[in-house]
Amino acid sequence: MADGSGRRTGRDILRTGGGLLNLPLDIIADILSLLPIEDILRCRSVCKTWYGLTKDSYFFKLQFRRTFYHMPRLMFISKSENSVFLLDGKQCKAREIALPTVLGRNLIVMSSCNGLLCLASEESPNPVIISNPITGKYIVLPESVNASYSFIQLVGLGYDPWNMKYKVVRSYIDNSKFTRFEIITLGEASWRQLDVPCKVVCGRNSRPIYCEGALYWILDKKFHYDGDGCILAFDLREEKFGMIALPPNIRMPTGNPGLYNGSLHLLNVAGCLTVIAHECQFLHIWQVMRNRDRGFSFRYHTSDMHCRWSVFSQPVLLDWCKDSLLLSVSKFGVYSERDLVEYFPERKQYAGHHIRGLPKWFRSCSFKPNLISPLDCCLS
Repeated sequence: MADGSGRRTGRDILRTGGGLLNLPLDIIADILSLLPIEDILRCRSVCKTWYGLTKDSYFFKLQFRRTFYHMPRLMFISKSENSVFLLDGKQCKAREIALPTVLGRNLIVMSSCNGLLCLASEESPNPVIISNPITGKYIVLPESVNASYSFIQLVGLGYDPWNMKYKVVRSYIDNSKFTRFEIITLGEASWRQLDVPCKVVCGRNSRPIYCEGALYWILDKKFHYDGDGCILAFDLREEKFGMIALPPNIRMPTGNPGLYNGSLHLLNVAGCLTVIAHECQFLHIWQVMRNRDRGFSFRYHTSDMHCRWSVFSQPVLLDWCKDSLLLSVSKFGVYSERDLVEYFPERKQYAGHHIRGLPKWFRSCSFKPNLISPLDCCLS
């Protein structure tokens, strides 16, 4: 087709490949690797050449390198845990992606790292799956012997950028009532036990968060051996634990709504480890700043939400820009329907966001979509 002037439209060029088909394949690959993941998948239907090019392992690695330093996108996980929804902010819709079901079991999303998801069960140590939901490819990790008698487990996936290795850390509670840890590097045949500097207990809600070469857990002070609230950090390069003392103005939840009407969350927000405390109408935010020479420091923000949340409402910070906060707000209770709400502190205004395809109940995680195969991560 052509427009009124007889010129071919951009849609025609995309459909036929236009002059791009005459370019060297490495240049075409370089151009296509810059596109959003949705556009790359659409380009596969343009011609056989582009289809084969975007299926090649060289293109996977090229596209992965391009997206490695991009800001993560938002992924929503449904209540049933059998599918995820990738947010397309430009079109205000969420695309549903089915998750693999192994041995007829639906596993939950434990963590996310560089476009890969870690799937496991809280009650059973096996299986643990590393999946790329974009391509549908996944691997099953070797079974654990040490955690076979655990009562509850949490599994975190992280990336060691110095050695370019993906590592999985499992926390589990056994008969000792304290949390134990073990690790496996993708490609290894067995799990290895880890030593913790003190006795700790990670609660059911303390899912590990990956950020810049480390995994983090938030510990409640009533469980910590020294009696102080802190963050447990695990350096994936050194494979050693460390403790980050929380600022004294962070009030730890007590489990008694009459004593503390709030909640505490540890999140990766736009690539920054963040502690969030919600109490009544206030949202307190601490950004954890890491310096290898000077250790950890905190940058504090607070925002009056001008709205008294009920004890069952859980506004969770998902992302922020210069003048607004994006929140996930439940209407009545923890498992009730949720909405996406944008709050503008300077104007003291809220704006609801209707996202087509979003499930009625969801939790969120940061996600960097790419085409890398979990099997390739074992071979790196």
